[in-house]
Amino acid sequence: MLRVPVPPVFFYEVEGRLEIVDGSQRIRTLVSFANDGFVLTGLEKLDALNGFEFSKFPIAVQRRLNNTPIRSYVLDQGTDESTRVDVFRRLNTSGKRLQDAEIRKGAFRGAFLDLVIECAASKLFSRVIPHIGGRSDSQSERQELVTRFLVYADRYMDFRHDVRKFLDARMVEFNKTLSSSELERMRNEFQSVMQFVLQHFPNAFYRSEKGKLVPRVRFEAVAVGTALALRQNPKLVVVDSAWLRSAEFEQLVRTDASNSAPKLRARIEYVRDHLLGS
Repeated sequence: MLRVPVPPVFFYEVEGRLEIVDGSQRIRTLVSFANDGFVLTGLEKLDALNGFEFSKFPIAVQRRLNNTPIRSYVLDQGTDESTRVDVFRRLNTSGKRLQDAEIRKGAFRGAFLDLVIECAASKLFSRVIPHIGGRSDSQSERQELVTRFLVYADRYMDFRHDVRKFLDARMVEFNKTLSSSELERMRNEFQSVMQFVLQHFPNAFYRSEKGKLVPRVRFEAVAVGTALALRQNPKLVVVDSAWLRSAEFEQLVRTDASNSAPKLRARIEYVRDHLLGS
């Protein structure tokens, strides 16, 4: 109504439907307001409209709102994955910037992505990580963590540099190649590792014992290292986990080490070897 441009929305065409990748909150808010879902409050510029719902506006004001254009971008179903994700990242200029997990959800469709979303939304994962601190979107951050676990648990030795590109490439590969039995194996391993962490060192993912921040590098080290140890010894028993708070481990999980292949291997294998040694 103030003629201020509405930030663009992004869509992806799926079998004749348009799925919203970014802009869901804007669209749902406008639809709700147009259906008298709420009244306006707190307006400073158009304060005469405070207390009004949409149907109570003068017809001229209703038309102005209905005729407001909203820019949109649509990627068709035939767009290849690499082009699709590149476009999403280039156009990601809205007020709320998309996280990598959100971009993958819009760009990479498939069974592996479905598994990531399922595991991230599980009650077990919420018990292991009840709080995600320092992130604007906890759901997307949980999906990012699950993606890192599932990919690194099978392919951490293949990583060279650039986490984002590595995870994107594996997402495309796994969506196309993993069988239902392989996906089930990944699901079971994720559940087993989370149960093990919850039982033996429930606060290990957090930066401090009483903290609410889960650094990605710390999560992947503990989760993937535990998975590797359990593969070698499914009956593993933890006698001592003090090393998880040692200065040596804290140095390995510094956030500036995320794109270093040697440091990734070092922190994962540190956890694996200490668990097996115990």
